[in-house]
Amino acid sequence: MCYAQQVLFFNSLMTGEGMALFRKRQPASQAKQASEADVRQRSKSAIAEIRAFDEGFSANAFYREVEEKAEHIMLSRETEDINEVATCDLTPVLGKYGVIVDFNVMESTLTGFYVKDGMQHAQVVVEALIAIRRIKRPDSKKIKMILHMAKPANPSPDDEWKIAGLAMK
Repeated sequence: MCYAQQVLFFNSLMTGEGMALFRKRQPASQAKQASEADVRQRSKSAIAEIRAFDEGFSANAFYREVEEKAEHIMLSRETEDINEVATCDLTPVLGKYGVIVDFNVMESTLTGFYVKDGMQHAQVVVEALIAIRRIKRPDSKKIKMILHMAKPANPSPDDEWKIAGLAMK
């Protein structure tokens, strides 16, 4: 396509039908923004619920703890290493993506909280970028982990959040 054809093509996109197509895409981004706002609101209300239950709760410390546990799981190569941060069997996660050499959290979101049977339960979505060692060249992949965290309702100072369930996308 020569330069004149490119200019004509671009101009056709910016007028008439082309602009109508562009305008049709905008509601999708608005819907995404509304969805993100809904997630932020749910996260704020979950944090408020935890603080009502546990006055000493720190959201920053909680996210840091969850992200460290998620990184620990993904970088571990031994079953014993994985199961020390969990109350459930996480062996199937071991080696799912091969040898992971780096784990970078992009976003963590607390999506729910409740207390049941003497335990606090929280659900956290962690989006991360992992670097995978390959023979010819390294590879990277974006993953989403949905972590179900649990902690005693009346914890001692030594009690910490443990992973009670994990789903990966």
